[in-house]
Amino acid sequence: MKYFLLLTVIILASAQTGRSQCAPNNPTGNIGFFPATDLLPCVERGVYYDQTFYLENVDSFFFQGFGTLTIDTLTIDSIVNIPCNLQWIMDKGNNTYYRAETGCIRIFGISNDSVGQYELKIYMTLKTSLLGTVQGEINQIIADLQALTGNLGIDFEYYVRVKDGGACPNIDRTANAPSARNASISCSIAGSPTVDIVGDTLLCSSNSAQLDLLLANISNPAIEWIPATAVSNATVYPTNVTLSQSGYVTVGVTDTANTGNSYFDRVWVAVDTAAPVALTDSAIVNGRNIKLTSLSENVGTQLWNFGDQNTATGSVVLHTYANDGIYPISLTVTNGCGTDIYYDTLRIGNISGLAQVPSANLQYMLFPNPTQGLVSVTVAGINAQEAYTISVIDLSGKQVLQPISILHQPNVATEVSVAALQPGIYIFQIKTLLSSAFSKLIIY
Repeated sequence: MKYFLLLTVIILASAQTGRSQCAPNNPTGNIGFFPATDLLPCVERGVYYDQTFYLENVDSFFFQGFGTLTIDTLTIDSIVNIPCNLQWIMDKGNNTYYRAETGCIRIFGISNDSVGQYELKIYMTLKTSLLGTVQGEINQIIADLQALTGNLGIDFEYYVRVKDGGACPNIDRTANAPSARNASISCSIAGSPTVDIVGDTLLCSSNSAQLDLLLANISNPAIEWIPATAVSNATVYPTNVTLSQSGYVTVGVTDTANTGNSYFDRVWVAVDTAAPVALTDSAIVNGRNIKLTSLSENVGTQLWNFGDQNTATGSVVLHTYANDGIYPISLTVTNGCGTDIYYDTLRIGNISGLAQVPSANLQYMLFPNPTQGLVSVTVAGINAQEAYTISVIDLSGKQVLQPISILHQPNVATEVSVAALQPGIYIFQIKTLLSSAFSKLIIY
């Protein structure tokens, strides 16, 4: 174990040295990664590799009908599908860059992964003036933006290629290219030792979460979690992690039976101190285009459901409906301390043909809530001839209770049995021809 601790110190020290040696270029106004991906030198199997490429942050985009989207900060959350046993570091400890700022990413190590091309999947968090916080894989984010505004003329595709002597293979950009490789699969094919931390990385400060390891091609592993004070047992897996504030948890695994080498992985554990509160600002509707803004508190993840089988994440989202109509929307906010949901209804496009229905504002009372078996629904209103439908939906959007159609009797309670449902949080929905209203239903 002393050998392992010494190796850990050496690796951490070299990582810090690497950060100081990776210096970003001056801004050029050309957004993306440099050098061009086909100019990045190839990885030679079994030979030490050490290369730097550069990132220049986006400044702004213009969205027809919505305005200018300015990128305030860009954070690299993770880079995956790197050939086995190669590591990456950046010139900033928090991996965050400001508007039009440049940075650098250094990839280094020795890989024996399969020959071929590895398209890097770079996951980012963008904080913007128009959309708020946007998270995801950068090329998917760009594809989503281009669906709204047209071609942005930006290419964030980046490949690392592996060779075994001879020339570097050419990059094939076609879908499912024969030379394309998946590092998480090819590691096991190549027989290279790998270490991956899996488990819950979002928790409340009053709770603990479990982290486990996925190990491949390592015999008689010696385990060490860092910091040891954050885990219930620093020399085994799985282990329970408890942190008072967000931070990295690292694991080192030594292959004691074969190579004697040590392998590492780390994850960012987000720690929350209070339950989330789902709140929104007024929706901006422009024809079939909408802009929704979250004002939620204690935010972890934010999931919007647009009521047309489409969803999105982030503090501010844009969406275009395919058809006019009335859509129930929801915002589900989750962190390590719990979940909260906001519900609303949007009228999109031309719905003048429905404007004369008396119950445009549907109001009802649900009691008791929480409940075990029966819930009583009392709908307010004056239109005794109107029918409405009651449904119960789980948090994934799946309908879990057969819809019930009832002729409206003003201020008369209707009992609905939910005894068949498992304890948990559900969405209780009432719909009429014009209106749709929601509330949270808790079953215990």
